[in-house]
Amino acid sequence: LDEPTNDLDLDTLRALEDFLDDWPGIVVVVSHDRSFLDRVTDELLALDGRGGAAWIRGGVAGWLAEREAVAAAPPAPTAPRTAAPLRPAKAAAGRSPSTVRRQLGQAERALATATERRDALVGELGTALDHREMAALGERLATAQGAVDAAEEAWLALADEAEALGLDI
Repeated sequence: LDEPTNDLDLDTLRALEDFLDDWPGIVVVVSHDRSFLDRVTDELLALDGRGGAAWIRGGVAGWLAEREAVAAAPPAPTAPRTAAPLRPAKAAAGRSPSTVRRQLGQAERALATATERRDALVGELGTALDHREMAALGERLATAQGAVDAAEEAWLALADEAEALGLDI
């Protein structure tokens, strides 16, 4: 599907989302609509704009968490940066339980990825010998912790929504 949200009214878009929720196979979707991608995808092939591409589990939320986690530390030592919080998609009227369930799974994968990155940095910090390396790792660790916190907040918001819909988590 190439930019399916450009020419669809809301009712048709919701019908397409519900259809794709139940689709058993693979669908390739090209879209700039992040909320549509979050609702209908489990994995993304993210293009970086410099000729690179990467498979990302966890939809758009996973991609944003990964981008924040791998952001390079600034060249000069500065105060630790905190990651901007991921904002979970606002509860759409009539959002299907399967969409909420899928987004919850994406948020879980994004949280696991962010936690693994943070834990790897903690391990690197424990073996660092040079104070400059330790400072750079400390900044990267602060960014990674911000990504974990943001992913956790997104998961909690979706878990609350799932409970409100009566879904088992």
